[in-house]
Amino acid sequence: MLTKKNKVLLINPTIYPEGVHRLEEEAELVYAPDGKPETLKKILSQGVNAVVVRLEEISEGIIKSGKDLKVIGVNGAGFSCVDIDAATKAGICVVNVVGANSYTVAEHIVMFTLAMARNIKRADWAVRSGDWSFRDTHTVHDIHGYTFFSVGFGNIGKEVCRIMKYAFNMQVYVYDPFFSKEEIEKYGYIKVDDFSSGASRADYISLHLPYNQHTYHFINKESIQKIKKSSKIINCARGPIVDYDSLCDALESGHLEMAGIDVYPEEPVSPTHRIFTLDNVIASPHCAGDTVESRTRIAISVAEDILSVLRGERPRCFVNPKVEVINPKLFNNI
Repeated sequence: MLTKKNKVLLINPTIYPEGVHRLEEEAELVYAPDGKPETLKKILSQGVNAVVVRLEEISEGIIKSGKDLKVIGVNGAGFSCVDIDAATKAGICVVNVVGANSYTVAEHIVMFTLAMARNIKRADWAVRSGDWSFRDTHTVHDIHGYTFFSVGFGNIGKEVCRIMKYAFNMQVYVYDPFFSKEEIEKYGYIKVDDFSSGASRADYISLHLPYNQHTYHFINKESIQKIKKSSKIINCARGPIVDYDSLCDALESGHLEMAGIDVYPEEPVSPTHRIFTLDNVIASPHCAGDTVESRTRIAISVAEDILSVLRGERPRCFVNPKVEVINPKLFNNI
């Protein structure tokens, strides 16, 4: 059990109550009214040992202000908001949350797939405007037996592939260079060695990639040309992995039939963005992983890992293991 001398900073609006309650069982909580750099620097300089961030930018300057800081907890999987190199050099552990919302995001992807197959956005508009002839003038489809292409095979990719194959009998292709043919095909899926091999066959393409220098604009003018005409594409991963100008061109020309989009090049996205002028786009506000259940799991996970570090124990989700070389005393209970 930790003593109350360990201080954990929460930034309003903060994580779900279950995570807050877990933290306050073993630590003293302090609150920042906002995530502005000057606010965080001031509070972190006052003996804070841990901070929980959601979307707030934790720069090198902010990190240097936390003289007693031991751990930065990111309330989610993505950690691009934290300067990892600066944290590591300062001997500060960074933890995130892995796997807590895999089922949740997978369900959102299934929802997009079904909504596009049934043309549900246009159908909704038609019935609201009194156009009962929609069912005679527009085609809709099953997804049973069609082809699904997962670009990436992490936790979310695995779960959505499972649902698509075993709930809907879809033929599932997977592209992920970090998994072998045997690892993928033992599930009954088909591994392809490059994006174009899967894209040229797929009726539905779902992106499950992290955002880094290698995946920036992974979907662009050139890669879109490799996609089978009239395919539908889903992005619930990261906005910058898609060149949205090229995507809009393909949707307008009919090369791509529809898109389901949950993430954008900049967030919050402008309501005047070109993508919202297209009636073959179904959009959601980066909420694919944000159910009550998943937010609760995420909050508890980041709280548990923060408390582990403060106890001198290795966390379950560890972003920067190199910090052990810089700060060998960080995990003094190992």
